[in-house]
Amino acid sequence: HKHKRHKPPRDGHRPVSPGAAPPPLPAFWRDSAAAVAAAAAVGELVSAQPDGASGVSALLSMLDAGEALVLEHVPDPTLRSSLLSLCRALELETHTLRDGSTAHSKRAGQPALGEAFAHLLQPVAAGT
Repeated sequence: HKHKRHKPPRDGHRPVSPGAAPPPLPAFWRDSAAAVAAAAAVGELVSAQPDGASGVSALLSMLDAGEALVLEHVPDPTLRSSLLSLCRALELETHTLRDGSTAHSKRAGQPALGEAFAHLLQPVAAGT
C-alpha cells in the first residue's frame, strides 16, 4: 500500500532533551574586554615561552584534545605565571589531583582554542 511507511518516529530519539541549554561560553567569546584580555594572555605567553608561538600553539592543541595543564610541573616561575594568567583568561576548569596539584582543562562544549587564537600564533618572519 502507498500509505504504509517504515520510517522510525522522529521524536524520542534525541540524545539531549530539547529544553536543555548548551553550557555557557567563556566570557572571552562573548565579551570584547575579556577577548582582549585572553588575547593579551596568549601574547604574553608567546613572549615567555621558549618555543614562542609554536609552543603556545602546541599547548592550545593539547587543551583542545582534552588534556590538562598542571602548572606545578612547570619549573620556570615566570612561565608558570604566564600560564596561570592564560588559564584564568580562558576560564579553564580546575581539578585538584591526588598529589594536591591543580589541573587546568577546557570546559565541555568550549570551541577550539587553537582556532580562536590562530591569528596570534602565525610564525614570525625568519631572521630573528
